[in-house]
Amino acid sequence: MYRVLGPADKEEWVGMLALFKELDVHYYPEYCRLFAAEEKGEARMFVFQKEAGTVIYPFIMRRIDEYCDITTPYGYGGPVVAGPDGENLAGDFRACFERYCLEQGIVTEFIRFHPLLENHRLMAPYLPVGRFSTVVYVDLTRPEEEIRAGYGYNNRKNINKAVRAGLEVVIEEAPDHFAEFKHIYNHTLQRNRAGRHYYFTDEFFEKIHRLLAGRFLYACTVYKGSVIAAELLLFNHHYIHSFLGGTLAEYFELRPANLLKHRVAGWAKAKGIKRFILGGGREEEDGIFRFKKSFSRDGLAGYYLGKKIHLPDVEQRLAELYPAGRADYFPRYRG
Repeated sequence: MYRVLGPADKEEWVGMLALFKELDVHYYPEYCRLFAAEEKGEARMFVFQKEAGTVIYPFIMRRIDEYCDITTPYGYGGPVVAGPDGENLAGDFRACFERYCLEQGIVTEFIRFHPLLENHRLMAPYLPVGRFSTVVYVDLTRPEEEIRAGYGYNNRKNINKAVRAGLEVVIEEAPDHFAEFKHIYNHTLQRNRAGRHYYFTDEFFEKIHRLLAGRFLYACTVYKGSVIAAELLLFNHHYIHSFLGGTLAEYFELRPANLLKHRVAGWAKAKGIKRFILGGGREEEDGIFRFKKSFSRDGLAGYYLGKKIHLPDVEQRLAELYPAGRADYFPRYRG
């Protein structure tokens, strides 16, 4: 009825993904391996099958003392269901998966659901699910004139300003401008006093270039021969994501980020990609969110999180052993 796949089962893992329509790069075994290494855990995919259909659920299993906990990889994910009776299949899956968690000594489960797949809906009856934020996306299946009409007035004006100033955008499926990207990204983190978890090593990026070859690109805005804004994006046939990026502060007035995202949208549409997911802000309606929303005033989706404590007594003991620095962190013992 169920089996659990790991990185050694790549062929079977990829075969299971083929049963589902419009899955994201976050479900790929290479992506899960990438973030399993960051989490010091192991990539797994739980496969639940009945005559009525299939459920797949990639996650990262992490050790904590003699127990484990699980989390979905950074980004969007969670269980997805393929079958004519999704509600009953989801219930059977959760019953099976919760037995598995008890057998394996899994203390807690943390799920980042996919905002466009809306897979939180079928899981909400079986574990606590809450809306965390709003995500902005551009529907690239619409005609170009409709996409541009969905931009805010000031955004269209700023794109034109960037073009008049002579800015150009270079888009490459190779790390030729990685050094410039890394400098600009770190400059942006320092300017925003970002937390340590936003910083990544060169080894991490080298793994992206190797494991996700053909699934990443760098977009750079160039002014007078110098890169002044840069972004790393991840994509497949259905979605493209703004992953990491930044702009040099002294060039804000030239609006390089506006032109960059506009050109990426055009590149992705030409590739037949259906959705450009820009993400959200640090807080609802902050400046970052408003900037992203200026590319798609009606392209908004809820981003939901799921949190489940499978072993309450163990969770309480671990929380006492490893007190959290942040009261709102889940699981408490990792805060």
